[in-house]
Amino acid sequence: MPDALPIPDDLIQLQRAYDQATAELNEHVARVTAEQKERFPDPPGVIHDADQALLRATWSDEDNAMLDQLRAAQVAALAAMNQHPVMRQAMAEGQWPAIQEARQKAARGSGEQS
Repeated sequence: MPDALPIPDDLIQLQRAYDQATAELNEHVARVTAEQKERFPDPPGVIHDADQALLRATWSDEDNAMLDQLRAAQVAALAAMNQHPVMRQAMAEGQWPAIQEARQKAARGSGEQS
């Protein structure tokens, strides 16, 4: 595989889909974590309250279901990206790291993803 292999638009879109799925997963985790910490703070003057920590770490069934759904979307996006013919060729030829970097740069360089 040549070093200057162009990254096709459909592979760039798959990277963006993966980035979006990852961002949504991270946002969900951050939101639920913040809500749980607000709902179950350590009492004043206590460095760490084990009961509060357990309550904080226990998510609702709804939040866990959403977490599972977002993880599944992220895994599906990653699988689709890794099944792309360019990625399969890169893996077969030992060029995966270079193509991964180029793919990410192409997808994120336009400012559409951070």
